Amino acid sequence: MSKKQLFSNLHGHDRLAFAHPLKRVTGGQGGEVVLVRGSFKNALIDCGMAYCHENTIKNIEEELSGKGLDYIILTHTHYDHVGALPYIRKRYKDAVVLGNSHSEKVLNKESAIRVIRELSEKAQEIYSEKREPIITEGLKVDKVVKDMDIIELGDRNIIIYETPGHTSCSISLFILPEKILLASESTGILIDENTVHTAILKSHKDSIKSAIRLKGLKANTIVLPHYGVLPRYFHEDYWKLFFKESEDKKNYILNLAKEGYSDEEILKDYISKFWDDEREQEQPKVAFILNAKSIISVVLKEYQ
Repeated sequence: MSKKQLFSNLHGHDRLAFAHPLKRVTGGQGGEVVLVRGSFKNALIDCGMAYCHENTIKNIEEELSGKGLDYIILTHTHYDHVGALPYIRKRYKDAVVLGNSHSEKVLNKESAIRVIRELSEKAQEIYSEKREPIITEGLKVDKVVKDMDIIELGDRNIIIYETPGHTSCSISLFILPEKILLASESTGILIDENTVHTAILKSHKDSIKSAIRLKGLKANTIVLPHYGVLPRYFHEDYWKLFFKESEDKKNYILNLAKEGYSDEEILKDYISKFWDDEREQEQPKVAFILNAKSIISVVLKEYQ
C-alpha cells in the first residue's frame, strides 16, 4: 500500500477518533470541540458553533456522566470556536473560561461580538433548519492565561503555548504525560496529503515562528484544527508541507502585487484559486472572504 493510499484510508471518521484522554464532543459542522478528562478535573477545548450547541452539550454530558466541567479553554476567539460558549456556560455555571490576554481584549469589544453574532447567524442559515436568535451574553474570558502556564487536571497537565499568527490570541495546548499537541490554526489546516491551508490572518512571520516552536515539541500525537488526529507517520511531512505552503502562498500574493494587481484584483484571484463549494461544508463564504482579505493584507504589509 502506498503512502498516499494509506493516508486516504485514514480520512473520514478515523481521523476524528481522538486518543484517550481526549474525546471529540463536536455537535455539528464547523469548529471542533474536545473534552480532556483528568483524575480530578476536566477541561473543554473550544466550544464550536452556536447553531449546534444543543448537540454539543448533549455530547459533553454523556462523556462527563454527571461529573463537573472545570475549565473551558479558548484556543482563539473566532465564531466557530467560541459561538456556543454562552450556551455551555449556562449548563456548566462553575466552569472557568480561560484565554490569553488578547482573547480577553477581543471579547470586550462590541465590534468583535457583533461579528461573532453575524457569522454565527450565517452558519445557522447554512448548516441548520432552525432559526433562532444567537445568544452572545457570556462571551468573555474569566481568567487570563499566558505562555507556559500549566492547567492541572490531576493525572495530567495542559501546558499553554501562545502561538500567534492566525490571530494574536491563538494558543496551542500540550498535554502531559501523553505528549499530545492540540495545534492552533497558526500552524495550518490539513486538506489532503499535498495541501495545507495556511490561514495566517495576523502575522506570517509569527506563524512560522509558532510552527518551529511546536515542531520542536516532538509530540507523540498531533491534533490539527478542523481535521483531527494526524497520522503518526505523517508528522514530519506535515511540518515540511506547512512551511512550503506558507512560502508558496506568500510568494503567490507578492507576485500578483509585483505584476501590478490592486488589492481588489488580488482578492478576486485568491477567491478563484482557493474557494470551491466543498469549502462551504466547513466555512461560510463570507467568512472565507474576510479571512482572505486579512491574509493578503498581512503578506503585503510584512514583505512589500
